[in-house]
Amino acid sequence: MHVVRVADHTQGLEVHSSDRFSEAYEEELERVLTGLFSACPDCASDAWEEVADDFDTQIGRAKVVEFALERGYDLRRAGRGQLVDCWRDIGIMLLARDRGLIAG
Repeated sequence: MHVVRVADHTQGLEVHSSDRFSEAYEEELERVLTGLFSACPDCASDAWEEVADDFDTQIGRAKVVEFALERGYDLRRAGRGQLVDCWRDIGIMLLARDRGLIAG
C-alpha cells in the first residue's frame, strides 16, 4: 500500500503553528486538506460535528497513528516521531471519508 507522508505536505503549516487561530494558519490548513482530500470539513454540518466528536472519543491522539496508517497516511514528523500539527484534522478527514462524507 502506498503511504502518504503528511509531513511532506505540511511544511507551510508548521510555520504558523505558534498561532493556530490565525487566518494564515487556517488558510494553510485549508490548502493542506484540499491538497490531500480534495475537500475541507463543513463545520456548519451536524454530520461533520458528529465525525469530529466520534474521532475525539473513539480514536483521539492515542490511536491516531495506527488509524491513519491503516488508511495509508503517516502523521508522524520525519525523524522525530512526533505528530504533525494538524494530526486531528487529518484524522477527522479520514473518518469522514470512511463515513462517505467525502469521496476517496
